[in-house]
Amino acid sequence: MGLARRANGQAVFVPFSAPGEDVRVRVRTEHRSYAEADLIDVLNPSPDRRTPPCPYFGRCGGCQLMHLTYPCQTHWKARIAEEIWPSGPPVESGSQHGQEFGYRHRVRFQVAPNLNGVGFAQHNTNNIVIIRDCLICATPIRQIIPHIQDELLPVLRTAGIRPNFITIIIVNNAPLVRVHTRQPVRPFDQQQVQHAAPYLVVFGPQAEVMPTGDLDFGGLQLTVGPDVFFQAYPAAAAEVGRHPVTHLNPDARLLELYSGVGLFSLLFAQRVRAVHAVEGDPAAGRLFPLNQRRYAADNLTFSNQSVEHWLAENVVDSVFDALFLDPPRTGLSPAVRHRIGQSRLNPILYLSCEIATQRRDVQPCLTSGRQLTALVVYDFFPNTFHIECLARIERHA
Repeated sequence: MGLARRANGQAVFVPFSAPGEDVRVRVRTEHRSYAEADLIDVLNPSPDRRTPPCPYFGRCGGCQLMHLTYPCQTHWKARIAEEIWPSGPPVESGSQHGQEFGYRHRVRFQVAPNLNGVGFAQHNTNNIVIIRDCLICATPIRQIIPHIQDELLPVLRTAGIRPNFITIIIVNNAPLVRVHTRQPVRPFDQQQVQHAAPYLVVFGPQAEVMPTGDLDFGGLQLTVGPDVFFQAYPAAAAEVGRHPVTHLNPDARLLELYSGVGLFSLLFAQRVRAVHAVEGDPAAGRLFPLNQRRYAADNLTFSNQSVEHWLAENVVDSVFDALFLDPPRTGLSPAVRHRIGQSRLNPILYLSCEIATQRRDVQPCLTSGRQLTALVVYDFFPNTFHIECLARIERHA
């Protein structure tokens, strides 16, 4: 999403433009403080513009930045973070992996209404652009997209099964497909579908026990499943827990909120005295102990309880020294925000996939004797506008 300005200073957002180039646009939507426009013509192209390698780019809404060179993408994301945190410290780039294609090990496709294909919604519409390949997905996912369209969907259509989404994850170096349905699927139909597919297919949400498998997160093998959240770019996610900004006193007792299946819990458990992780999702709660036992992390404990309930029932300041949290895109609830702001935990490490909510959540901490000492931007989703940001908040000396 490029940013231009009118003569009066009003911001105009222009998709598929590049920094520093002259373009002709058509304003599509006027808002009170900004406008949205469509790109009509590039008059003077930027040296950072490239021919997108994906034939679906521009129509498919899965990627937004593939027309930019990858160094330009990472630079642009750091500048966005600086605009959102104008008075913060200099923004660092934490992404060292640098793989802009073939990185996604988890993807959720929308299914076309007539079940003739899968894909992503078209830019600014609800229409689904059917695709037969996706360059940002890892090879096992790319290989089965045509099979899903040509063989799996016809079987589902014949059986009267109408999914709205299909999730594909990679476990044990092979794809696992979850078909999201609103209505239960008969066991006979499930067997017919599985017989037609050379990969494991599960149905949700009615499956009582989802299959699981292992996935490598930068040298750390974790058990994951199709019904739990985990970072789609495993190697990049592992970089966060190893970045110098996450350094803690080796004698620290760390509280981790929104721990998922335990990636950051295990990374921190290797470096501090004790870690207690809290995660409210029951599916993640079933897998966390498996990952904990695999690495014999005796200094790691776990509560499968919502963060709100856990904080309401437990003492924090006298038990823990520091805090790491990685909440969902919506950020923290007011109750959690207030409790963290009033705590004496130091430092606080806040990883977020939505910088605007991160800034909102951090404000109570900055008004209680703390300051923002570091900002690190990670690229968990190359070729898209998504930005991951790690903030370190510490008490004044």
